[in-house]
Amino acid sequence: MLYKLLLVFFTLPFIVNGQSFPDKLLKVNDWQSKSDKSYYDEQNLYDYINGASDFYLSYSFKDLWVVDYTSSDNEVLTLEIYRHKNPYCAFGIYVEERPLDANKIPIGTESHLSDGAYYILTGSYYVKIFPREKTNDAAKMEAFAKMIVSLLSNTTQFPIELSYFPKEGSISETERYTAENYLGQEGFNGVFAKSYRIGNQAFKLFILKQDSLSADKIVANYFKNTNYSFKQLSGFNIVKDKYNGPVMIYYSKGLVIGILGHPKPNKVQNLISEAIKLSKL
Repeated sequence: MLYKLLLVFFTLPFIVNGQSFPDKLLKVNDWQSKSDKSYYDEQNLYDYINGASDFYLSYSFKDLWVVDYTSSDNEVLTLEIYRHKNPYCAFGIYVEERPLDANKIPIGTESHLSDGAYYILTGSYYVKIFPREKTNDAAKMEAFAKMIVSLLSNTTQFPIELSYFPKEGSISETERYTAENYLGQEGFNGVFAKSYRIGNQAFKLFILKQDSLSADKIVANYFKNTNYSFKQLSGFNIVKDKYNGPVMIYYSKGLVIGILGHPKPNKVQNLISEAIKLSKL
């Protein structure tokens, strides 16, 4: 009995919660993974990133591997692989941490380099690669990053909803994804938003695309919660939201497009019309 308990104890670092580190990632190019590997899920993510764990969990975080690698030249790097529920949630957490002046590089869906570290979005994964020393070979680090992406995901496309945002007046690098409770409304989930400035007025355009039944429910609940009387769900509506100010919402066939933060949203209604065209509704 004691032998069995010891066997379980000593195998825990390698198999945690039924998860084992993928064989294909044990050796990547010239880099060999070390034997000690750390695994985190929704229950213990706090142990690794403390208070930031709630932020990650709000984007449907699933699990995280933290692994050190050593090259044949004895250089060391640390790989962090955050897996989220879907590419939308991975995009959401990635752009929240992306600086406005990000030094972008063409790896994965999008990635940027900061102080020698790689931050990569690819499929449902948010990957971070940290050199142990700033003297690490930059070319070898980049080759490692590219190989990790190729091994993790074959999806490098941005969410299609991002293509619905008009370019006129848009502010670069302000795309955001809210996984749940947009506008403070329970169930208003899966919303993309982007900041705009036209004239001296800053505001946001937001877009939600779901099946018609789900979108019907979301819009109807929002109108009900804001005491907005409507004759029909579809078409243009301006809601007097006491928490968010006037909100213009267009709805049709599962597509919700809105303007938030503009005192007179009807003045920029043309942006919604352009978004409808771009969506090919």
